[in-house]
Amino acid sequence: MHLTMNRTPYLVPRLITFVAVALVSTLMAQERYPFGRLDEQSTTLSILRTEDGFSLHWNNVDTLHFWCVTFSTALDMSNLDTLSITSDTFYVHHDSEGLFDFGYFRVDPIDAPPPVLAPDTILSFANVPVLMSIPGEDIEPSGFTVDDTDSFDANGMSLQMHGNTWKRHIIQPHRVDSTDVWSVAAKLIQLGEVHAFGIADSANFLYYVFWGKEAPQSLNWITTYEGYFDSLEWVDFLLPVGEDWQGRFGYAPNITELRFVNDNDTVSIDGVVRYDEIRDVTNALPLVPHVEFSWTRLPDSEPDSFRIAFRSFIYDLDSPELRLNWDFGDGSRSAQINPEHSFRSNGRYPVTLSVSAQDGRCVWLTQAIVDSPVTESREAWFSFTGDVILGRGYENNNGIIESWGVDTIFAPTLQWTGEADLCCMNLECPFTTATVRHPTKGIVFKSRPENVAGLVNAGVDFVTLANNHVYDYLEAGMLETMAVLDSVGIVHNGSGMNDELARQVRFLSHDGISFAMLSFSDRTGSYNNVQPFLDAGRSRPGFAMWNRAAIDATVSEAAALSDYVIINTHSGSEYSLEPLLNGPSDIFDPLGDEDMLFELIPDTLERQIRQYAIDMGAELVIAHHPHIIQGFEVYNGKLIAHSLGNFVFDLNYAETMPSLVLRTHFDGADGVDQAIVHPVYINHWIPQPARGDLARNILDYESEMSRRLNTWLIRPAGADSAFVVFDTASVNRVSSDMIDTVELRQEGSWFTSAPFKLSADGYVQSVVVQNGAGWQVRFGRERLYSGNKEDEGASDWLLNSADETYDSTTFRSGARSIRLRRTFPNPQNVVCNNEYRLPISPFQTYSVCGWIRTQNANNALLQAQYWSGRSGGTAISIEDIGTGLNGTSDWVFRDAQLIVPANAYFVVIREVLNTPPSGTGYAWFDDIALVQWDAWSDAPASAAFPNDYHYVQVRNSVNHGTAIIEYTVDNIGIAELEAQIDLR
Repeated sequence: MHLTMNRTPYLVPRLITFVAVALVSTLMAQERYPFGRLDEQSTTLSILRTEDGFSLHWNNVDTLHFWCVTFSTALDMSNLDTLSITSDTFYVHHDSEGLFDFGYFRVDPIDAPPPVLAPDTILSFANVPVLMSIPGEDIEPSGFTVDDTDSFDANGMSLQMHGNTWKRHIIQPHRVDSTDVWSVAAKLIQLGEVHAFGIADSANFLYYVFWGKEAPQSLNWITTYEGYFDSLEWVDFLLPVGEDWQGRFGYAPNITELRFVNDNDTVSIDGVVRYDEIRDVTNALPLVPHVEFSWTRLPDSEPDSFRIAFRSFIYDLDSPELRLNWDFGDGSRSAQINPEHSFRSNGRYPVTLSVSAQDGRCVWLTQAIVDSPVTESREAWFSFTGDVILGRGYENNNGIIESWGVDTIFAPTLQWTGEADLCCMNLECPFTTATVRHPTKGIVFKSRPENVAGLVNAGVDFVTLANNHVYDYLEAGMLETMAVLDSVGIVHNGSGMNDELARQVRFLSHDGISFAMLSFSDRTGSYNNVQPFLDAGRSRPGFAMWNRAAIDATVSEAAALSDYVIINTHSGSEYSLEPLLNGPSDIFDPLGDEDMLFELIPDTLERQIRQYAIDMGAELVIAHHPHIIQGFEVYNGKLIAHSLGNFVFDLNYAETMPSLVLRTHFDGADGVDQAIVHPVYINHWIPQPARGDLARNILDYESEMSRRLNTWLIRPAGADSAFVVFDTASVNRVSSDMIDTVELRQEGSWFTSAPFKLSADGYVQSVVVQNGAGWQVRFGRERLYSGNKEDEGASDWLLNSADETYDSTTFRSGARSIRLRRTFPNPQNVVCNNEYRLPISPFQTYSVCGWIRTQNANNALLQAQYWSGRSGGTAISIEDIGTGLNGTSDWVFRDAQLIVPANAYFVVIREVLNTPPSGTGYAWFDDIALVQWDAWSDAPASAAFPNDYHYVQVRNSVNHGTAIIEYTVDNIGIAELEAQIDLR
């Protein structure tokens, strides 16, 4: 927050030296300044010794309301200590309070507004107003009264609405600016469909819903307060009408109409509500703290460092207690009033002083400490992960935390979190002992407070609390979570006792770079009518709402206080594959959960609003909530991570297991100049670094999703990490030409190849079939990420008997396969399958393929098992992939295009071995794939760069016997990047 209050230079007499009581009156110094022209009589300061200290007195000035009394031991007043902020014209200081034997008092007038003004009443029902019907809505026009049976204020009159009625009242144009706040008093008597207050001008209208059984979903309806306050008591609702209106409609209106709603279309018993006292309280709100600070370089500095003494000048005219926090720009902090700190020589350090009042209102001041010449480089590696919970399954009896400790969860990825200069996570699980849960949410989380040690030991510096679970255990759980984080020094924001507190900026720093952290969410629960909703309002706690109004109110200001603004946003639809831009998602998902929503209101279309945050000054936007990974986007040279997926989460859905760690390099002058993406797989709830083909599958999927957002994410050949290309013209693509021959087999009227896995490590760009004409080609994507059976970070194959095992002695490729064993006369077959059901779409075509080797086998084969849901239920059917193998055979390829039954949305790949006629039978399975195909196209076929195509298939209406496939693969040469990109 920018400072709006400063000490003025026309001050009263200062430098009053006291040596002995007898000398005080003769040592008064009086100075005159060009501003104000205060005369000597009005500014006389006297000091008298009392029995236990000193008594200071000065004359009042009509135009001044507050005075600041300070003390210094230095003649130049360079090390001021603030003793008092007072509206009196005297101050008594006791010896017991501790002063040096020799020093100087100073009394300054504070250039501040007078005590808060009374609210401006816009409408009072003391005089019965003219209420007109709202066209099309006022079903029972006479369903209201203005009477004196109950009222909020002393006027004794209020509006009671008891029918299905909507009313409006015309007022003189009332200008509303972005910072204006109104208050409306209301009291619920009987719950109806919707009880709301509204404002309108000639072009637009805006409603605030206070209570109701339904939650309107529209740009024009704000549901923040709905369901939060009890009935049968008056509530004075604070409404930030200025920022809400400008954030939605983009201009400052002249309000000409007030609206009152008591909608009862769908209820059997009409709701009843009272309204009273509509006021503009903008000038009656509490004042924010005032902050200044100065510094002095101390003489005892070392050759490679220098030491600074800081002096703060802070006060709050309506809060007796203030809390300070210094961020020195090098990662160090202090809560002292006047700290000292040592800095490395020849550096630039943005020092930020944050001052919070008792009610949480906070202001900040940032000033740069520069030791010239500046030769120290300023850089920071900042890591980001996805959603983190440390409760539920992690805490259950014999869970990971109980069995192995919370550090076990984070240990495999410490190379990216603990070794980073700074690390940020989305904490989606309150640390609380509270037992009263949200009354209507179906899914709530909490974790024992001591589990915060996992975050500390993982190197976490900041967590965002702006998410749909911070309020799972209501106010008590939210506040305890914040206190737990404070106790271990983890910086946080995104939640608070009102919306202004929830969206307050917090600061991190490293190596002379300051970061302003902002956190928001839009997953309020209103779309599912889960009352009370989760977003904070001016009169209720919750998370900071993610919308244009909040961006306008915070981002530009945060940018002025820091080097770079980083935004965490918890938004988007769960399990959606890509962020929305212009309309509803076309992604098919038959089964959502508590927060599934495919079409958001226009104000929060994800890509659009994230881009808007960049336009307003954000350097980096990190998005959470979909639970699955989404693409990266470079927008106007800045980075948006649309979803990093889960990081520590106890879900059992296949699509939620891939995760990402984003490691960004900040240059002090240029911002983010490197963005490295490390693939992670949540292996039985522990995030593991992905390697080999698993890493390739995850990263190539991300490359495809990022390309759809006009961004290149490139995985160099042989690398297990990828990097974002900020300038595509700055890198050179290297092409490789490959030729392979594949056999054809007849499928209906076509002669078709089996699925062919591309052997080159890169991104296929073109496919040409050399022999003959009339060829068609289709590209395929891998959807089974661990089908190669290697130890690469995932262990998703269910090996639940002694007859199912990984075999490192027999394999087709890599270092191991899965071996099944069955001995006569066991009557049951042995089956191994992937643990998590894989989602499939009825609008896509799929094949399953893989390799089988046998010894004395009976009907060893692959199968596809179809399901309608992610878990539970009964399988719809099982489809064999080709024919089974009997006896002994070397590696044999099997494939089939799936014939997906109706209502099948998930598939499981089964590896099966039946009991042999005698002895012991064996079957080995390796390089299994689930391929999702694009549509057929005429050859030659081309593909965009980069992509996630790993397979091709060709066909022709003429039987050529074989097809000679020539394909080109592009990549970025790793050698040219090693000096620029750190892929570790």
